[in-house]
Amino acid sequence: MKNKKILYLFGLFLVAALGSVSFYLYTGKISENKDVAAEISNLGQQVVEKAALEKKEDPEVQKSPSQEGGNQQAIAMAVPSLDRPVNIPESTPPTIKEEITAKIKELSEILKQDSNLFNEWLSLGLLRKNSEDYEGARQAWEYASAIRPKNSVSFSNLGALYGYYLQNLDLAEKNYLKAIENDPKYPYFYLQTADFYLEVRKDKEKAMAILQKGLEAVPGDESLKSGLENL
Repeated sequence: MKNKKILYLFGLFLVAALGSVSFYLYTGKISENKDVAAEISNLGQQVVEKAALEKKEDPEVQKSPSQEGGNQQAIAMAVPSLDRPVNIPESTPPTIKEEITAKIKELSEILKQDSNLFNEWLSLGLLRKNSEDYEGARQAWEYASAIRPKNSVSFSNLGALYGYYLQNLDLAEKNYLKAIENDPKYPYFYLQTADFYLEVRKDKEKAMAILQKGLEAVPGDESLKSGLENL
């Protein structure tokens, strides 16, 4: 595999529940010195990663506390503060800064009314991450993982956040592998994990092993085959 990061789509999430709320999709490349990697652009609705939308709809994701009597795992975890300050980097254009701030506040108000809204937590984490509030992003995605433990997207997001931003490699690996466990038929998660092993862990053997595991789960997948051949 070439020593180049797979594009980490932190915006890889379902957005149906957002309705008319526009948002920014992070597609920036992580810089070598770990400076801000978020170029926030493309106002309005964005089309998220195709495979995420093709995932079989999980009824668990669509339920609210009133429909399912709440989620026991979520109840055991405190809801992250939804009054967390919004501090946008000074380098961000004023109009973009205002738009992001407004969206974070809007999502926070929605979640104050119903903290069981999975998509909104994912979106809030994305906006926090792109604002360089990595701790805020971590809290949002950890809570999303707690209320929807069978999803794969929040775990994938946490893997990249821990691995490339918070520098907790053990938690990064744990979350990457959980994403694979929850969605073993999706090649992207194997490729993402392989990049982590290769670039952060500096472990080529683990990178090869995870790609091979991917090919066992998704025989003949061209992206996995290419990744393994490049290694």
